Amino acid sequence: MNLSQAVAYPVERRRRRRVGRGKGCGRGKTCGHGGKGQKGRSGVTFRGYFEGGTMPFVRRIPKRGFVNTRFRTNWALVNCGDLARFPAGSTVAPKDFLEAGLISDVLDGVKILGDGELGVALTVQANRFSRSAEARILKAGGKVEWLTPKPKKAFVPKPPPPPVKEARPAKGEGKPAKGEGKGAKGGEKGKGKEGGKPPSAEGKAPKPPKGGPPPGAPASPKA
Repeated sequence: MNLSQAVAYPVERRRRRRVGRGKGCGRGKTCGHGGKGQKGRSGVTFRGYFEGGTMPFVRRIPKRGFVNTRFRTNWALVNCGDLARFPAGSTVAPKDFLEAGLISDVLDGVKILGDGELGVALTVQANRFSRSAEARILKAGGKVEWLTPKPKKAFVPKPPPPPVKEARPAKGEGKPAKGEGKGAKGGEKGKGKEGGKPPSAEGKAPKPPKGGPPPGAPASPKA
């Protein structure tokens, strides 16, 4: 065997594009960098908000209020249905979730959610559990272990007690009977036999006719 018989093992490789080999090759002269300027040099980088040197939009607009992006907690989420792949009676922790490929990173902690069905009894260790997830794990005969202190319930002030309504008397109770309790004035002014004005003995005199003599006057001598 000699060097003429040595042949390279055939491997599929893509040929590297060669630039700067003349204007006829399509990648000559500027080698794909375009004309002159900052972008024609090597090592140039631009941030996403760069606008050619003018004041970027993100710096022109006002910033008001509070943004929780820097302080929020990022959870690695695992559903109860994904826990069914572990053998019954085993204890599973965040490292087991990483090895099983359920999560790619622990982040700020692992939180178990209640989606899916769990038919095996497991001892699950995590930083947070949703109410439905905790109920499903306990229903399957498993156990829940908190790796961090269980969060306290948010303070919810009790609503004020409703105002006490005074008891109303029953219908007809406490009311005076008809014709009673009107008082002395009411009895005197009221019409009727009792408490009213005495009827006049003579009665009212009739009114004289218009333009005639009054009643009871002596007759005219001419008559």
